[in-house]
This record gives sequence, C-alpha cells and structure tokens, in this order.
Amino acid sequence: MPSKQPKVLVSPLNWGLGHATRMIPVIRELVSMGCEVGIAAEDGGYAILKQTFPNLLFVTLPGIRISYPDKGSMTMAIARQFPSILKAIEKEHEALLQVIQEHSFTHIISDNRYGLYHPEIPAAIICHQINIQAGKSLRFLEPLLLRLHKNRLQKFDELWIPDLKPPHNLSGKLSEIAEADLPHKHIGLISRFSSLPKPTEKKYHFIALLSGVEPQRTLLENKLQNYFQNCEQPSLIIQGNPKQTSLKRLQTALPFQQSVMNNCSPFYIPKHG
Repeated sequence: MPSKQPKVLVSPLNWGLGHATRMIPVIRELVSMGCEVGIAAEDGGYAILKQTFPNLLFVTLPGIRISYPDKGSMTMAIARQFPSILKAIEKEHEALLQVIQEHSFTHIISDNRYGLYHPEIPAAIICHQINIQAGKSLRFLEPLLLRLHKNRLQKFDELWIPDLKPPHNLSGKLSEIAEADLPHKHIGLISRFSSLPKPTEKKYHFIALLSGVEPQRTLLENKLQNYFQNCEQPSLIIQGNPKQTSLKRLQTALPFQQSVMNNCSPFYIPKHG
C-alpha cells in the first residue's frame, strides 16, 4: 500500500518580508518532492507568497504583533513587550491545534514562529538567531536569554539553521551552538534570488532593499531618499511592500519587485527585520 502523501504546513514570522521570502525556495522544493503544501502567513508575507503560489492552500493563523521604537534601546523595547509576546505564542499554538484538526497536516515547518509545535506531528523550526545579542550594556543577560530561547526551541523536533556550518557561517555568533546543547541541522543559505540570470549591465549604482517592522523600515527609507536625491548616481529603493503598486520617484524608487534584482549594482544596502 503506497504511503500517504505528506501534507506540510509552512508558516513564516510576519516581522517584515525576510522570513516569508526565504520560504519560497523551501516551498518550491516541497512541491517538487510531491508534497501537498499549505501556507499560513500574514500581511506583506501573505501578499508575496500568494503572488508566488496562487494555487496553494492558504490558512489563517494569527501571529505575534510587535512594534519597534523610533529611537532608544531596541532590547528594552522588546523586553517591555515580552509578556504580550509570550501570550501571543500560546495563542498561536492553540490556533495551530485547530488548523491541524481542520486540514490534517502531517508535518510543520515554522520560520521563527515559536507556537507552531505539535505533540503528535513532526515540526521543524527555522531559526538562525540562536544566541540573542542584547548589546554591550545588557550583555550580562545573554546567558539567561539563551537558556529561555533553548526552552522554546526544544519544543520542536528539529532546529534548522539557514546558514553554513562554522567557521563559514554568515550569521556569526547568532547561530553558534554546541551539538550537545541542542540537536540541529545547518541547511545552508536559502534565497529566492539564487536562480536569477546573470546581469548584463550595471543600471544602478545603489540598490537599497528594505524590510522589517515599522517604523524602522520607513525611517530608513526616508533617510535613503534624502541621500539619493542629492547623489549623482542612479539609485533604486525596493520598498519591501508588495501591496503597494504606485511608483515613487527620487532618482528611482519602486515597490518590491524581484526582476529589478537582476540589475548589477556595486553597492547593496539591505534592511532586515
């Protein structure tokens, strides 16, 4: 009797677009392997995944909502929201149990969503921020943060680190972890841009690729616009907003489009989550 076709739920964190976009090659690989794939995403992540995979199943699974400060300590801003983050993790876990019951998923791949583990279904979490960095003034908290983080990660069957093995890892201390501390796999660098054709000409001198939680994304975009308006080089801002279709002009400012990444540029300015 043939084995049942795997039905995999893939769900990225909704803090910006990076978690959603790095799931694109993962989803493509699952589909090529013959898996049935369902996606749980929100906001911009939902928009870009729906554009990319219009025929796949999408389910509702509300996630964690946070805000970043206009200025001041990022660590303290997150610390103040920590109780609400923990509540949101428990709520998304409860919602997951209902989704599994309704759609009969057999596997779960969570990108930094800590509530998406299950007592009966294999679940992997994708995360490269194992050793949370608290900054110089709060570095004494890092051992405690690591211990708390491990307790969350250990609820999953597997930890997948989207990076190369040390000493070639790009994430440095963030992803360093002893094998005895927590079983894990390095799955290598994953990017939806790996299959783009080689650029034939240099169209832009600067390309800024923005993402992340507001208001930090917009604050950086405004600063870059002011700079690019006064520089003498052709420049491009990819705004990281797949829902926006209107064009904003400085020297050049566009909404999120993969095709523009095929324009060679000597300087890339990335803004992550």
